[in-house]
Amino acid sequence: MQLGFVLLKGDLELAKEEVLSVLGTREYDLAGNLLLAHSELLGSELAQRLGMTSSVHEVLFSCTVDEVEHHMNSFDWTSVYADNFSIRIEVLTYVRGQHGGPTPLTKDHRSLPWTEKTLAAYIWRAVNQPRVKLRGAKTRIQLFVFGDLAVCTRLLGLADARFEERRPHLRAFAYSGGMHPRLVRALINLSGARKGETILDPCCGSGGMLIEAGLCGMRAEGYDVNRKMVWGCIRNMAQLKLLDYKVTARDVLQLEGTWDYIVTDLPYGLNSVIVGRDKQRLSLKKESGQHDIEHFYIAFFHKLKEILGRRAVIVHSHLIDGKALARQAGLKMEREFSQYVHGSLTRKIIVLCP
Repeated sequence: MQLGFVLLKGDLELAKEEVLSVLGTREYDLAGNLLLAHSELLGSELAQRLGMTSSVHEVLFSCTVDEVEHHMNSFDWTSVYADNFSIRIEVLTYVRGQHGGPTPLTKDHRSLPWTEKTLAAYIWRAVNQPRVKLRGAKTRIQLFVFGDLAVCTRLLGLADARFEERRPHLRAFAYSGGMHPRLVRALINLSGARKGETILDPCCGSGGMLIEAGLCGMRAEGYDVNRKMVWGCIRNMAQLKLLDYKVTARDVLQLEGTWDYIVTDLPYGLNSVIVGRDKQRLSLKKESGQHDIEHFYIAFFHKLKEILGRRAVIVHSHLIDGKALARQAGLKMEREFSQYVHGSLTRKIIVLCP
């Protein structure tokens, strides 16, 4: 089945890679922020799984704008119709990706040769006992237009609206330094882990990574050198009734064993705590802590090489050359993303394999 994924425009490249990682494919088409790819996975489940996708659709047909009415007339609407229907037209006007600005279009909404009412008439005449329901229809047909391309779809699922309810400051143990759950979910999905597999976050903090991994049906394992954060992480997991996890106070540089999937946001804020070369806990607020962060990163990437089985997704500050450190440690980089946070901080996200 060909599916259409409406990607969030804030970081198109990251949103695209999240979808492709979950589908396990590199074959796709992109029309504005609409990604088209084949999948045997259920669209409704994908909509709940993905973090940076707003909705998932079944592609019914695609054609040029001038051919839309011909396809509307010839399509077997009885094969997708259930109880009632609505039809909406969405013109994909531009995309704001990682580096790009607006993409010009050859057509806009006002120049389209048909309207929603015109197209609805084709469905009305094709099915038995047709009924229009503008809100909450069982059969929600959506026509996406990008330039001269038209893609007709049926909505399969909307994104999980509860992402906003899980923002870091709303958790039982609130922590202002956490990332938005949508971004965290995307990072979990970039790892390529499946349900039932284990995600390790060796710098788990208040548990943002572990929460999203648990909600995706994965086993979550986390460590942090700060006992207060470990306690807070346990509180946050309990708040969401997540049970399949393990959280312990432990230094990442002392870990032994192998984990297939590792996803972590490395400490880079002034309130972060690391373990220095002399095994003492250091706050980055102190001059010694700021100096030792470079040594921590070097040691971390070498430790990652020892414990990584398949894939790691690492977040770090732009002040650290993560690519170079990973390469020096013998790790291979698959992808890199940049995310502007504020004037003095840009996040770097790197996807690594052994």
